Amino acid sequence: MKREIGKNVFLWVFEIAKVHKDAISGSLRELDKHSTRAVVRVCEPTYATKPLRDHGIDVLDWEFSDGSPPPPEVIRDWLQLVRASFRDHPEQCIAVHCVAGLGRAPVLVALALIEAGMKYEDAVELIRR
Repeated sequence: MKREIGKNVFLWVFEIAKVHKDAISGSLRELDKHSTRAVVRVCEPTYATKPLRDHGIDVLDWEFSDGSPPPPEVIRDWLQLVRASFRDHPEQCIAVHCVAGLGRAPVLVALALIEAGMKYEDAVELIRR
């Protein structure tokens, strides 16, 4: 789902973890539709990243355990990516995903929203929609 804060496209959380080789072209079309510049994968790798990279999309593997908080280095790298993307590429999206889209990825989205100034209650409500 695509989220907009003010004029800027903020984040788009999507499921890609179960993508098979034959389905990657459909995912690429969806990523293109949202002008995605980077995919952050916070789960174990289940698909080849070459088709995404060949398409000009950065793929960042920041795996951490489901049900656990993100490690400090993941939080640091995630917030640096978000800040740099908004500054340098405000018209583009960052896609972030885990397996089911219910734990790890939404936590990173919430962190970014709160870092951008949203109250934590509002960030949780927005993500739950």
